[in-house]
Amino acid sequence: MFDKLEYPELNVKEVIKEIEKRSQRKTTNINKFLSDETKRSLVDEERKYEKFSSELFKLKPCSEIGDYDKNVANKIYDGVFKKKIREEYMSQYIGTSCPICGQTLGVELDHVLPKSKFVQFTVTPINLVPICHNCNYWKGDNYGNTYANSSFHPFYEDFSSLNGLHFNFNFCNKTSPIEIIYDKKKTNPKFIHIMKEYDMEGFLTIQAVKKLRQIEHDLCSIKVSGTEKMSVDNFQKTLNAMTEYIGLSSWEKIFICDLMKVNRKFYSVLEF
Repeated sequence: MFDKLEYPELNVKEVIKEIEKRSQRKTTNINKFLSDETKRSLVDEERKYEKFSSELFKLKPCSEIGDYDKNVANKIYDGVFKKKIREEYMSQYIGTSCPICGQTLGVELDHVLPKSKFVQFTVTPINLVPICHNCNYWKGDNYGNTYANSSFHPFYEDFSSLNGLHFNFNFCNKTSPIEIIYDKKKTNPKFIHIMKEYDMEGFLTIQAVKKLRQIEHDLCSIKVSGTEKMSVDNFQKTLNAMTEYIGLSSWEKIFICDLMKVNRKFYSVLEF
């Protein structure tokens, strides 16, 4: 979740060359894209993007570069780029999980700075991130005008530690026993924003409730199979052992640690 991705091998200059090479028929839109002014501007804009990679909100929206406007850019992207360049670009990320949720494959390309506002980055590889359909849907055309409310960029950022995130338990509430909370002193404000922007709070709450039910089932199975009542100490040791499971994600480790902090309440709810 919120993992860093390998930097793309293609750059916009190479994309331009590929489009020029693979466009057998030079349409009006292709000619506008391949004009010297457009090519030079796209390469210059890519340099600005790299320069402001940690402050992309400072880049100004642009609706046209000479004759290369939003309409032309969309036709280039939906046409020759998708048909002839996209597959090559995505081959670098085959089998890679969505860097946002980490659950499904990243099969869609998200324009971090949306092409509806930033025509200059419509086919710029460093602005194209492979993510899943759901995360792409939630993000939409958002991009932010400050660091704190800007979108997550996995080519430059890594929030996979989920630093500052915690789980608050209310075992008496059977329908909503878990709430996502943050330690405001330790949490990057941007992390809180992207958790909400991609609806990761809702997603993670659902996953955490499933995890809680699984642990309840496993512990009750131990209780049923045991000949003696499980003590509080043994109960805590059992929970502690769960943190050593191989393959636990960052959120699962945080979840188990937070659950151990309220292990006596959890113990009483299970009625050992």
